[in-house]
Amino acid sequence: PQWNHYRIECRDGDISLAVNGKVVTRGKNCSPRKGYICIESEGGIAHYRNVRIQELADTEVEPQHVAIEDRGYRCLYTGIDLNDWSAGPAWRSSDWQLINNTGDDGPLATKERFADVGFLFDYKFDETNGALQFSVGQHNIALKADDKAWHRVSGRISGGRLSYRIDGLEEKLGASSRQATGETPLTWSATSPIRIANIYVRDIAD
Repeated sequence: PQWNHYRIECRDGDISLAVNGKVVTRGKNCSPRKGYICIESEGGIAHYRNVRIQELADTEVEPQHVAIEDRGYRCLYTGIDLNDWSAGPAWRSSDWQLINNTGDDGPLATKERFADVGFLFDYKFDETNGALQFSVGQHNIALKADDKAWHRVSGRISGGRLSYRIDGLEEKLGASSRQATGETPLTWSATSPIRIANIYVRDIAD
């Protein structure tokens, strides 16, 4: 429980980390190369002090290496517990992931409720069979366990219409709802072991 000094240098996609004056990590060809500065704690309490920034000589950055603008997302999972969730007995909190080791045995749902909403989450099956259904009211996205890699779902519900992408690929459209369902939770129902992470939402205009 002592203070340590970090010096992080980012220059044209190359990053180095020095801890207490000694370089311990280097990264090459990182992307994005221009964007936000973030600090975080993973699963525990951390304290920060004396944060200073020195801008280095600028270099031209190609557009694909510039971080996207803030779109107003906020995280729904604290990384600590399931206090903000309704969950079947198989679901548990494990650092940055919400894990179901058996599949089924009750859904995972937010206690907070939503109507028109933008959403984003990552999922990973631990077996190559089974399925996951993500639901917001009458809107559903069915996901099959084709592999055991991480995948990202991003989308929005607006005016009774669902649109979404998987891994940033071609946009897909869900069935339109003719009747407003009001505010409902976000719900994940699995039939095989699965991990959910990076759950974000954002408010969107009607």
